[in-house]
Amino acid sequence: MHSKILYNGNMLDKASFALPPDNRAFRYGDGVFESMRVVGGKVLWPEKHFDRLRVSAKLLKMQLPAGWSAGFLQDCAAALYEANHPNDPAARFRLALFRSGGGLYAPLCNKASYLIESEALGQAGFSLNTRGAHIGLFADLCKPVNAFSPLKTINAQLYVMAGIYKRENGLGDCLLLNNIGHVVEASASNIFVAGKGKIITPPLSEGCVDGVMRSVIIEMAAKYGLDLSEEALPPVLLEEAEEVFLTNAVQGIRWVGSYGNKRYYNGLSRKLNGLLNEMADTSTGSLGLPAAGN
Repeated sequence: MHSKILYNGNMLDKASFALPPDNRAFRYGDGVFESMRVVGGKVLWPEKHFDRLRVSAKLLKMQLPAGWSAGFLQDCAAALYEANHPNDPAARFRLALFRSGGGLYAPLCNKASYLIESEALGQAGFSLNTRGAHIGLFADLCKPVNAFSPLKTINAQLYVMAGIYKRENGLGDCLLLNNIGHVVEASASNIFVAGKGKIITPPLSEGCVDGVMRSVIIEMAAKYGLDLSEEALPPVLLEEAEEVFLTNAVQGIRWVGSYGNKRYYNGLSRKLNGLLNEMADTSTGSLGLPAAGN
């Protein structure tokens, strides 16, 4: 059975699907994407994912298809999950939202198209990594701080180069710096640093992605009375920390074992991972699949 994708509301074979050469996602990276963990056909934290898509589309001056909502994401998940993963406990979904039509830098229209693909995951719940990741700094390129910094744009050359650096240097992950030398995030995750009873994570004003799991952890800390604040993160704080962990919507929490010669614990990461599995939201909507502009 060929894997399926959803393209503007149509279920198609992934192997035979092709975008036209003038597609704006291909030509200009004109769009954003969203990675979601789907369990039993249900998106975890659908409202947060939809809200980020809505905010991103507004900033990029793209017109979302009529009827888009958190319920829309749930219906997409249910349909594609049934087609691709009837026997899988969970799956990673990637939704790309990009401007339709042609044009050069100036688009011919601002209507949005969407494409959703999926990949099976081994288990429904979030599982903490057994061995802590060894991380390093990626300092070849800095992440700019502007209105687009919190978005997950499909123009992701910085993250591609960070990924290559990570692989070439045998790292579990690498950290990105902004233009004043502060740590903002990892190559595909937000970062949290803990020590002396306090947790800090860089604020959006430092240039980090407005991650869904970042938001969940911040809310979790408030709910359970943990001392968490959003503060700038110069690299020296990595040497002073007792614990460092990374977060994203698909993997949940990954604890960091070492940075250079510095070693870290994982007690807080284990506690938060347990709470995360208790809090996982699997509510669903009931809207149909709207078609987007072509």
